[in-house]
Amino acid sequence: ANVAKAKQATFRDEKSDFSTLVAVYNSFSAAKDPYAFCREHYLSYVALREISDARTHYQDLLRGWRRPNIDWNENNMDDNILLSVVAAGLSPQVARIDRLAGGQKTELWYRPTLFGTSNAVSQEQLVSLHNSSGLKLPKGPLPSRWLLFFEKFGVQQYGGSSKRLSVRTVAYVPSIVLSLVVGRDVSIRHLERRILIDGWMSIPIAAQSAILLRAIRELINRLDGTESNNDMLKA
Repeated sequence: ANVAKAKQATFRDEKSDFSTLVAVYNSFSAAKDPYAFCREHYLSYVALREISDARTHYQDLLRGWRRPNIDWNENNMDDNILLSVVAAGLSPQVARIDRLAGGQKTELWYRPTLFGTSNAVSQEQLVSLHNSSGLKLPKGPLPSRWLLFFEKFGVQQYGGSSKRLSVRTVAYVPSIVLSLVVGRDVSIRHLERRILIDGWMSIPIAAQSAILLRAIRELINRLDGTESNNDMLKA
């Protein structure tokens, strides 16, 4: 296991497990001998081959979708755009990082919502970062206080009956990405100089910036001439 971790460390992005996966796939695609590459780095050739096949299938679908002359992959090296696309797809799977005891203790909190709505189904849940993640939570300043995650699950506590909630395949997500593509209910609190997403994700923002944000978010909803009902903007 330690040898495998050492071999795979060359791909690791300490701010994003998603970027790590992209780096692994790009190296696999560029390898002269993909099977030998997987064997050397303790990776699954079958899994990466399936990812490659799925990628080809999606590209074929995009090429046939109204605008065949567009290079759909021109931004594949832009981490900010890639993260925004992932965040939009996984919304609202976001956890908040809280620093306690003068920054000596870190907690992750998540508030579940009823699928397809902005209604909270319970109070905030304390979650932990699973040890399979390559992301680091530094003691110093954080890249962002928000984490996007792919999966949340319960882990049986050692010697007890309770389960600890963990998240894995995560990435720091900037506040601007949350503001533009995450959540359904975005309330702009001008007097409080902040926005509130789905009733619990609070992001400081100046009043003038909030107005611009609302215009951009509405424009995103109208892309391709269709009106999206994914967001309810309240001034």
